[in-house]
Amino acid sequence: MAEPNTIKDAIDSRYTEGAYHERVFESDTYVEHVVATRRAKKLQPLISACDTVFEFGVGTALNLRYVTCAQKMGYDPGPVAEAKCAAHGIEFIHDMSELSDRTFSVVLCHHVLEHVANPFDTLTTLKRQVVTNGRLLLYVPFEHGRSFLRGEPNMHLFSWTAQTIGNLVERAGFRVESIRIAQYGYEQRLARLAKMGWPVYVGALALAGLVRPCEELQIEAV
Repeated sequence: MAEPNTIKDAIDSRYTEGAYHERVFESDTYVEHVVATRRAKKLQPLISACDTVFEFGVGTALNLRYVTCAQKMGYDPGPVAEAKCAAHGIEFIHDMSELSDRTFSVVLCHHVLEHVANPFDTLTTLKRQVVTNGRLLLYVPFEHGRSFLRGEPNMHLFSWTAQTIGNLVERAGFRVESIRIAQYGYEQRLARLAKMGWPVYVGALALAGLVRPCEELQIEAV
């Protein structure tokens, strides 16, 4: 493989070559089912049966897998995304240019913006794909790191506060309706506890969040 010769190429290669998905995403079908069920509980209240939904960074299709809506479409540079989408009725595109003038009532970007080389350009691109009065559902980590760890697997390039992510979203042409800070994380690591009952799993997530807090910013914008 040729050496990446731009910052964007270097970042993209982490995802197109599959190493990121192998390190971060669990391939066990039961774990995927549990996480996808929890994501549906999180997202379905914000998505109606009539909505057309596009997900930027669809990954292994965990977010939209069990969500009920009129249409689901996703984009991701990773090598496993197309097969995962096909298995769960999600239309897949290989390149954002394939969208052309297609628009959607909901655009979802779930823990992806922190990985891209230019978050502002990404948001302005997504703005063009939203119908008038359509909504952006954006989720990013709310991090408080005080040290640097070389080789850290998540490789986040950006981090925001509620104010700065709101500023960025509005600068990209959206209008922020709400920003919340909520617990996030440990879904995959603890998923097998769901075999003991869903309350056990949810309780374990809450306990883990108390012991070692992990949070996200949840942004709704139009």
